Amino acid sequence: MRFLIVFIFFVLSACSQRNITPLTDLKVLNEICLASLNTDHFIYEKLDKTLHTVKLSTPQELSQFINKNEADISWIDYDFKLTDIELNSIQSNQSKSANQAFFKNDLSWALLRVNAPFMWDKGFFGQNVDVAIIDTGLEIENPFLSSHIAQTTDRGRDEDRNRFLNDTFGWDAIRNTGLFMDYQGHGTSVASLISSDPVNGKQISMAPEAQIIPIAYRDQNESTPVRRMLQSLRYAKIRNAKIINFSSDLEHCSSALKNELIATANSGILIVISAGNQGQDLEFFKIFPTSFEIPNILSVGATEFNDPNLPHPTIINRFSSSNYGTGVHLFAPGHEIPSLIASTDLRQTHIEGLSGTSLSAPLVAGAAALLWSAFPEAKAKDIFWALTHSGQINPSNQNQTSRPQSPFNDLEIKAPFLDLQQAFMNLDSIL
Repeated sequence: MRFLIVFIFFVLSACSQRNITPLTDLKVLNEICLASLNTDHFIYEKLDKTLHTVKLSTPQELSQFINKNEADISWIDYDFKLTDIELNSIQSNQSKSANQAFFKNDLSWALLRVNAPFMWDKGFFGQNVDVAIIDTGLEIENPFLSSHIAQTTDRGRDEDRNRFLNDTFGWDAIRNTGLFMDYQGHGTSVASLISSDPVNGKQISMAPEAQIIPIAYRDQNESTPVRRMLQSLRYAKIRNAKIINFSSDLEHCSSALKNELIATANSGILIVISAGNQGQDLEFFKIFPTSFEIPNILSVGATEFNDPNLPHPTIINRFSSSNYGTGVHLFAPGHEIPSLIASTDLRQTHIEGLSGTSLSAPLVAGAAALLWSAFPEAKAKDIFWALTHSGQINPSNQNQTSRPQSPFNDLEIKAPFLDLQQAFMNLDSIL
């Protein structure tokens, strides 16, 4: 820690007279962020909007680099290691008996609970909507997913001239090449809830005619350089995605990341993120991107399993691991969600009940795709409003804020629960 304090002093001294200094103010960072700081790794943007990295071992080298390249640089910042605290908190239920309880008439209980059939009956399945999934990648040859990938014209060269070489099936920000795999399996499960074929006759995806743009930003490691996340967001914009699903939660350190999220949201993309699985009130426990509270970034909490063969409950309970409170805009099913499980042997592809807000977010991303296919003229802010004003709030909590009075034992949700029928009616009333 003493070394970091000395480093901060010299960086500020070396750069204070320059027009360009690192975006992130090290003086305001907490110990977690300082621990993730790569003191000799930097990321910068050139005037042509391309991202680059450079290793600068001392404050003097940083000052010299800025002095030499200032005319060609838009900004420079530390290439932090982002710690992902969501991916490894997913729970799985492999019980065959439970698997049967997940469905009614071969439809996932989660799809029934949010009134997805209402949209399907009107002929809306996510047509002409591309959803980018920033995650661990995708099993591109999986028979239930392969036809749902929004492919480019690249076949070994940059035929579409988007500066991303050979990105036929998506982008791998880890290896800086076209996407060909899922590093951990999480991305495949998430994608299956947005758009996939029925698995052994069972429907688990919300918007089966939406097209997915898979982007890998992390592998099996818990941390990843911030430059991968920046590149992933930019790739989604270049591919003209309507929606970005980001089922991860990060320790926030980087001003460059916050600025990129703002720019992405301002470009008209709806970003759907998971609220996290720490069971915490986010008024007091900050987690990112949720706690940024940026317009057009929709944070989703998780509710517990409801048997689809029973009447819809009058009280909807939060899944105990789901975060809640300030910044959580909407709740959706996130407990025992039938999801596709990645396998090195594609013949072993199967469904398991997964739990966590990582599963709630793609259900909402898929719901947004359904609404956009019904109202192609809608803006991201319209979809955001329609979804977050769509559903049931428990009767005893209609006049309360989204924060439970007792965060230790009160599992009743205090924000709306997704209802696609009401969301459709909301949009129909303003468009």
